[in-house]
Amino acid sequence: GAAACTLSVFVDPAISHITAVTTGLCVTATRPCVTVPFVYQRGDTTAARTAHVVFQIDPRFALCTPATPATSIRAGNWLTAFTNTTFQVTDNGSGSYTVDLGLTGLPCGQKTGGTLFTVDVSGVGADGIGNLSVTSCRTFDCANLPLPAQPGSPGPLNLDRAAPPRITNFVSA
Repeated sequence: GAAACTLSVFVDPAISHITAVTTGLCVTATRPCVTVPFVYQRGDTTAARTAHVVFQIDPRFALCTPATPATSIRAGNWLTAFTNTTFQVTDNGSGSYTVDLGLTGLPCGQKTGGTLFTVDVSGVGADGIGNLSVTSCRTFDCANLPLPAQPGSPGPLNLDRAAPPRITNFVSA
C-alpha cells in the first residue's frame, strides 16, 4: 500500500526560540537550589496551542528533587490565562527531560511568548560552569500545524560552593 506523510520545511531560519535563561543565577553553598526559567521568545504572533521541549542538564547539576521530576519542573506563566491546559514531564534519563504543555479544546491560541516552565537545579558535581540546553523543540498552532521555533543558546550556570581561601597575611597600614 501507499502512505502519505507531511514534512514541514521552513525556508527561513526560525525567529522564535526556547531558551534556558540563567542570567544572574549561581548555585552556591548558601543558595543550593536555583530556579531556571525556560522562555519561549516569539518572533511571530500566530496563535500557538502546544510546545514540546527536550532539555539537557549538565552532569554537574541535578534537579533539586531528582526522585520526583514533576516537583522540580513546573509550568510557567505562558498559559496561565487559560483553564484548558495540560502539562507533562518525562524523565529521559542521564539529565535529559521532556516537557509537553498545551491547550486542549477551546479557547485556543497563545499569541505571545513567556515562561513555558521552570526547573529547580542544584549542584552535584565540581564547581565550575555547566549548561542547561534545549536540545530540541516543536511548537504547533491551533490547527496542529508546526510553527517555526528552534532551541536557543545554551544557558550557562555557575556552580560555586567552595568558600574563598582564608586571608592569612593581612597587614594593616
